[in-house]
Amino acid sequence: MLAGQTLPDPNVLERLAEAVRVPLAELLVRSGVISRKSSVSVETAASRQSDAGPLTPPVAARQLGIRDPENIAFFERTVQMLLDRERG
Repeated sequence: MLAGQTLPDPNVLERLAEAVRVPLAELLVRSGVISRKSSVSVETAASRQSDAGPLTPPVAARQLGIRDPENIAFFERTVQMLLDRERG
């Protein structure tokens, strides 16, 4: 990792950012993982998402461009199935 040959696990990067009291996006920019422009794009998207409330399957479907009601219903069922599997 220190030699720049591997990218650490995202959890490691989050903990490192917390330890050095730097926002994760800034840590990624300073380490050369992402550009400053990418950082701003990610932060803007995250801010918009947090302002809009939680991401729900219908909202995600719209953001992905899924418009057909049958496809939206299929998407919602698929998301629910995956969430059920994650919860055990």
